[in-house]
Amino acid sequence: MNTPPNVIATDSVNGTSRLITALNPTLDHHQHAFMEQFVWTDKNSRTWKGGLLYPPNYDPDERYPLVIQTYGFSTKEYLIDGPRGLTSAFAARPLSSMGIMVLQMGKPDGPPIATGVPTEGPSYVAGFEGAVQELSDRAIVDPTRVGLIGWSRSGLYVSYAVAFSEIEFAAATIADSTSAGYLTHLFNYGLSYPGMVRLERLIGAPYWGENRDLWLQRSPNMNAHRVHTPLRFETYGTYVNPYWDMFALMQRHGRPAEMIHIPLAFHNLRRPQARYTSQQGNVDWFAYWLNGHVDPDPAKAEQYARWNELRTRHHESRQASSDDKQPSSPIARKTSY
Repeated sequence: MNTPPNVIATDSVNGTSRLITALNPTLDHHQHAFMEQFVWTDKNSRTWKGGLLYPPNYDPDERYPLVIQTYGFSTKEYLIDGPRGLTSAFAARPLSSMGIMVLQMGKPDGPPIATGVPTEGPSYVAGFEGAVQELSDRAIVDPTRVGLIGWSRSGLYVSYAVAFSEIEFAAATIADSTSAGYLTHLFNYGLSYPGMVRLERLIGAPYWGENRDLWLQRSPNMNAHRVHTPLRFETYGTYVNPYWDMFALMQRHGRPAEMIHIPLAFHNLRRPQARYTSQQGNVDWFAYWLNGHVDPDPAKAEQYARWNELRTRHHESRQASSDDKQPSSPIARKTSY
């Protein structure tokens, strides 16, 4: 976890070797972020494992902000941005260099969490909450400054967390994901692509007749009024994104949200400009909301003017609707599922 991979060329005749990837030896003299395995248990008695990345110059007497990155973890990987070379939105070590703890979240031990059923999203939310609780109890993390990054399927879990969790997350990103909303339900009609969500199963019933009440209770998108977390939505490609309804509702009702569209991009970003837009954008986004950091680069002035407006909107919405997000959420009330 703490040994960067290198490429070594070996002469097959005389056996001499040379390090090829020592492109910038001066970096060896800089202090790098340290990673260790982190284990915790959630309220459902599931044990989870992940990688906890400490900022350089970590001070054990200080509580740090935290960003939880989803989509897997391996003890055999030197994490740079996202797990297994996933680049969309994830920026582990750049985030740590901004004084932010990063938890790369794996899956729980034991039986896997069932997918495509009503308990899928809440199960991952319990994992988020358990990690924050454990790190807060250890006096490592400030629980009021926690962010989430979800991409692809795991973006679904972030939408559940910001709508239903008992934690009010300080910021979150949902990148090129799917959605548990009515709009997605309509878009997916007739599609058989494996990554698509069968919302009749995920919600527990088709959207028809009296089942509408169940959708109103369980769909994060239909509970956008609960969401006070500043949300960064990222969408890649040229299709209509499936979480437009949540974004539009938050915008219409003065909640802090923005949409970043990268039209010439793959699901796992490859083009350098696309990766920079997503990854550096998320470093700036979380440093701003979790640490109050503003990059003085004049080229980013418009970005921060936009975010300052979102911050004003955030304060106003919290003051105007302090009772929207009740501690007793559908996730806490297990009978709802």
